[in-house]
Amino acid sequence: MKLVFMRHAEAVEVPENGERALTAKGHRDAEKMGRMLRSSGWQWTEVRSSPVLRARQTAEHIAPLLHTQHRIDPLLQPGVTPEQFLGGLDGLVQSSAQLCIFHMPDIAYVASRLLGIESSHLFFSPGSALAINMASRGGECIQIFQYQPDFIG
Repeated sequence: MKLVFMRHAEAVEVPENGERALTAKGHRDAEKMGRMLRSSGWQWTEVRSSPVLRARQTAEHIAPLLHTQHRIDPLLQPGVTPEQFLGGLDGLVQSSAQLCIFHMPDIAYVASRLLGIESSHLFFSPGSALAINMASRGGECIQIFQYQPDFIG
């Protein structure tokens, strides 16, 4: 199965109502990453996002481009541990691809655990995505790609 970890796109620094919304650049970057992910040709089963506004807004741009549903997943809110994340992978099909949109530093902790490297070796700028192939649930993983929106057309 392919898991793509994406950090929410760029958000405003100072929230108006307590939640940080995407900036204009964040909206553009989310669309750009959605088009890039669509070009993979993968069979997308779902886009999961943190319930936090900036992650939801990122997912709302991408899910339609991948022709799949967006599911708000409380598991992806800030503070998720690698163990909690892995426990939420039930039901994934080996040939499927799933996008998970959440937050730093949690995204680095989860990805590094699956890849068997230190979290300090991973960099997730806003809107960036890292894809891994997982041979089986909890099994060996390899990195497929990592993209940042500023470096794709």
